[in-house]
Amino acid sequence: MDVFMFRITDLQQTNAVLAVLGRGVPVRLITDETEYRNPDRLWDAYNVDIMHHAGVQVRLDAHQGIDHEKAVMLQSQSMSIFGSSNWTSPSSDTQREHNIFTTKSWIFDWLDAQFNRKWNNSAGYAETKPFVPLPPDQPVYQTPANGATAQPTTGVVLRWYAGLWAHQYDIYFGTTSTPPLLAENRQLGPSQYSTDYRQWPLPDLQPGTTYYWKIVSKTMAFMTAEGPVWSFTTAGPPNNPPTVALTSPANGATFVAPATIGLSASAGDSDGTVSKVDFYAGATLLGTSTSSPYGVTWNNVAAGTYNLTAVATDNGGATTTSAAVSVTVGNPSNGLPSPWTHADVGAVGIAGDATYSNPTFTVTGAGADVWGTADAFHYVYQPLNGNGSIVARVATVQNTANWAKAGVMIRNTLDPGSAQAFMLVSWAKGVAFQRRTLDGGTSVTTPGTMSTAPRWVKLTRTGSTIAAFESADGVTWTQVASDSFSSMGTTVFVGLAVSSHVSGVNCTATFDNVTLTPSNLPPSASLTAPANGATFTAPASITLTATASDSDGTIAKVDFYAGATQLGTATASPYAFTWSNVAAGTYNLKAVATDNLGATGSSAVVSVTVNPPNVPPSVALTSPANGATFIGPATITITATASDSDGTVATVDFFAGTTLLGTATASPYGLTWSNVTPGSYSLTAVATDNAGATTTSSAVSITVTAGSPSGLPAGWSDTDIGAVTGAGSASFTTPTFTVTGQGADIWSNADAFHYAYRTLTGDGTIIARVVTVQFADRWSKAGVMIRETLDAGSTHAFMLVSAGKGAAFQRRDATNDISVNTAGSLSAPPRWVKLTRSGNAFSAYESADGTTWTLDGTDTIPMAATVYVGLAVTSHTTAASCTATFDGVTVQ
Repeated sequence: MDVFMFRITDLQQTNAVLAVLGRGVPVRLITDETEYRNPDRLWDAYNVDIMHHAGVQVRLDAHQGIDHEKAVMLQSQSMSIFGSSNWTSPSSDTQREHNIFTTKSWIFDWLDAQFNRKWNNSAGYAETKPFVPLPPDQPVYQTPANGATAQPTTGVVLRWYAGLWAHQYDIYFGTTSTPPLLAENRQLGPSQYSTDYRQWPLPDLQPGTTYYWKIVSKTMAFMTAEGPVWSFTTAGPPNNPPTVALTSPANGATFVAPATIGLSASAGDSDGTVSKVDFYAGATLLGTSTSSPYGVTWNNVAAGTYNLTAVATDNGGATTTSAAVSVTVGNPSNGLPSPWTHADVGAVGIAGDATYSNPTFTVTGAGADVWGTADAFHYVYQPLNGNGSIVARVATVQNTANWAKAGVMIRNTLDPGSAQAFMLVSWAKGVAFQRRTLDGGTSVTTPGTMSTAPRWVKLTRTGSTIAAFESADGVTWTQVASDSFSSMGTTVFVGLAVSSHVSGVNCTATFDNVTLTPSNLPPSASLTAPANGATFTAPASITLTATASDSDGTIAKVDFYAGATQLGTATASPYAFTWSNVAAGTYNLKAVATDNLGATGSSAVVSVTVNPPNVPPSVALTSPANGATFIGPATITITATASDSDGTVATVDFFAGTTLLGTATASPYGLTWSNVTPGSYSLTAVATDNAGATTTSSAVSITVTAGSPSGLPAGWSDTDIGAVTGAGSASFTTPTFTVTGQGADIWSNADAFHYAYRTLTGDGTIIARVVTVQFADRWSKAGVMIRETLDAGSTHAFMLVSAGKGAAFQRRDATNDISVNTAGSLSAPPRWVKLTRSGNAFSAYESADGTTWTLDGTDTIPMAATVYVGLAVTSHTTAASCTATFDGVTVQ
C-alpha cells in the first residue's frame, strides 16, 4: 500500500495502517515535513513516529509540501483513493473531505507512477527525502523543587513540563543519586502549552529521607530526551532500623543428618512495625515469617556446618541482620564406614536400617516402590561432587514381592520426587535401569537381563549423562542404557537403595564389593589478555594473563603457549607471563591450567598479530604549480598524490604555512581554498597512514595579487565555482556583461559555473536583463545570484532564465544541502530578473520590461552579513561552454 498524506492526526487511521502492516503488506508513506513538527498538530508526530517504528517506510516532501492532498494506492486490488483533506479529526472550520474510490486502471497507473517518481526522485531533482525521527524536547521539572526540604510523606506528585513532542515517559525514583526505574513507557501525552504539566503521584514516603528523581521523555519512535536528576527531602526524623536476634537453635548446637531444625527469632521496631523476618543458612534463604512468633522449619538437612542468621525488615524498608549462630549436622552413629550414612526416603510405612560388616552392607528398606513421581525406600549414601562411578554386587534380595528391588543409585536430593538413576536387581523381574530425569517428573525404565541376585551393577556419571551397566563377574560389563539428567546439581547423593515394593513391610538385601570412584574434574582456564585480534608492532612485548579454577581441587600451574611452543609458566594467581622481543607474525595463544591431580584444561585460542615496524607514507602536491599566481579573492584547487607501502593512507591534510585548510580522506586527495586574499603562501600536504605515521610534502609557493580581472568594472571580479572542465571568463563593454561558463549545473548540493561578482554588505537588490543564453543544453542557465561564499556547496539564491526550460527561482538554504526550485514563467531570453535581500529573507522576481515585476518565490536562507552578488552562467553540461549576455545590471 502506497500513501500520500498531508497530515495524520487520527489514530484510527494509524491503527488501520498497522493492521495492514501486521498482515505482511508493505506500506510506504509520503507526508508533509512541516506538519511533523507543527506545534498546532502534535498528534501528527505521534502517528508518524508510531508507523515508522512499526516498520512503515516514510519519506518527507522535499520542497513545497503536499498541501492538503491525499492519495492511497491499494496495490493488491489496483484501487485508488484520492481527494482533498487528510487523515485527521474534523478541523475547526468543519472542513469537508472529498474522496474518490476507483479501480480504473489508468488512474491507478498514473498515481502509482507519480508516487514512485517522487519516492525515487527519478525526475532528476529531490522531490522527497528520507524521514529521520526527531527527539522530543527535554523535560523541564516543576515540583518538587530541586533540593526542597520538609516535604510531606504522602500525596507527593512529580510534575514536569514535557515540551511539545514527548508522548511517553520513563520515571526514575529512589533514595540514591542514580535512582532506579519506577515506571516505564507511560503514555501521558505532550504538554500542550507552557503550563500544561505532566504528573506522576508517588507512593507514601519515609520521613527524614532524601529522594532523587529523573524523567526521560520519549517519542513514539523511542527517541529520547533525558532530564537532570533532582532531589527533595521529606519532613520528620529518619527511619530507625528494626532489632532482631536468633533465639533458636543455640550457637554450637549439633544435629544428626538428615536433620530437621526449627529456627526462631525475636524482632521489634522502635518507630514502626516489623514486616517480615527472613532466615538464612549462609547466603541461602531458608524461608520467611511475616508475623510473631517468627520462625521456620528446615527439613532434610545434610551433614555439615552451617551459619544461620535472621534478617528483619520494617515497614519503612530498613533491615537488620542478627548475629550468626553456628550449628553442626553430623552423620548418624550407625556402624557404617565414614562417610556413609543412611535414611528412609519418602513414605515407607516402617523404618529401615543399614549395617556394615566387612565387606558386606546389609540394608533393610520398606516402601511402595522406587517409581512414579515419588519414591519410598531406604538409602545408604554419601555425597559425590562432579563425575564418578559406583559399583556393587547385589548378593541377595529378600522375597517380599516380585518387584522387591536393590541396587546402586545416584540421586539429586533426598526428597521423594528427586531426579535419580537406579540400576537395580529385583526378586523376580530381572535387572533394570530405572530413572527420573527431572525433579518431580515421572519415572521410566529400560530392562536389562532377567538375571537375579547375585548380580553386579554399576552407574557412571559424566557431566549430565548417567550410564547403567550390569555384569556376571564384575569384569565384563554390558551397558543397559544411558540418559541425560539436566536438573542434577554438581553435588549429588550416591549409594545403595532397597525397596520392598510393599509399604510397611521391610525387605533386606546384601551388597559386597562396593566401590565409589570420584572422577577428577578438569580445571577451567580463560586467557584474559591480550584480546582476540589484538595487534602489536615488532619487536613486541606482550603480557599474557589468565584466570583458572578447579571445582574439585586446586590449580597447580598455568602454562602459556604460542601454538605448540611453551612460553612460560605461572604457579600462583594472578597468572601472568610477559613475552618479550616478539617478531612480526601471527600467533595463536592459549593458557593451559593443570590441577592438583594432573588434569588439564585449555582456554580458547586468542589470535594476535605482530606487525613489522611502520613505514611512513609518501606524499606530493600536484596542484597548484610552484610559483603559480592568482587574482584575489581567489579560489584555488589544491591536489596531492599519496601512498603507503605497508598500509593505507588515512588522511591528507592541506596547509598554508601552519594553517590547516582542510582534510581529504580518500583518493583523489584535494580541496578547494576559497576567498584567498592577496599575499604569498607556502602550501604543503601532510599524509597520515593507518598506523599514525606522517610525511610532509615539499612546499609549493604561490602568489595571490590584488585587483580585478581586466575589462570588468571596478569592484567586480570573476571566477569558476566548483568542478568545471573548462575555464570560464567574463568581460564588460558598456552596457553589456558577457559571461562564459561551463559546469554540470547549479543544483543539488554542489554547483559548477562561472561567476562575475562583487561584494554586498547588508540588505540590497540586484537587477539584470538576461539578453541571450547560448543553447548548450535546455537547462543552460544564466541569471542573478546572491551567494554566501565562493565554495561549490555555499548557500545561495539564484533567479535564472534557461535556454529552453523558462525562468525559475532556485536556492540552497543550508551549506552542502540539496537545492530546491520554484518554477517561474516559460519565458525565454531576453527577460529581466531581480533578487532582493532583507535580512535572511530573499525574494525572486521576473519581468518582461523591467518595470512590472512578477514575484516567483521567497525563502529564508541564513547568510553572513557580507555576501557575493553577481551574474552566474552554467552550461548544464561538461562537454560544452555556454555564453550569456546581460545588460541593465544594477546593484542597489
